[in-house]
Amino acid sequence: MKRYIKKFFDNEILSYLFFGVATTIVSVGTRMIIFYLTHQELTATALGNITGILFAFFTNDTIVFKQKRANWFRRLIKFSGARLFTFLLDMALTFIFLLPSFLI
Repeated sequence: MKRYIKKFFDNEILSYLFFGVATTIVSVGTRMIIFYLTHQELTATALGNITGILFAFFTNDTIVFKQKRANWFRRLIKFSGARLFTFLLDMALTFIFLLPSFLI
């Protein structure tokens, strides 16, 4: 069994897909927990996205692509910058569809 797990994670494509699903679970789970605790849609959306982005970066950087520690902060900045559009889009859609009181 251990051999199959190692073989699975040695395959970059399968590993990337696995951690993509895991990132979605972490992001949505964090969002739901934060919303349950605060009842603030935008706060939950922001923290869920930030948690998902950080989880995706560290799992992709260390496990999927097996990067060396050198220049990790630079890669984090580039990765976060690339995800900035989806972050802002998610915040805007949350604001438009879940906070309709601004229209009244």
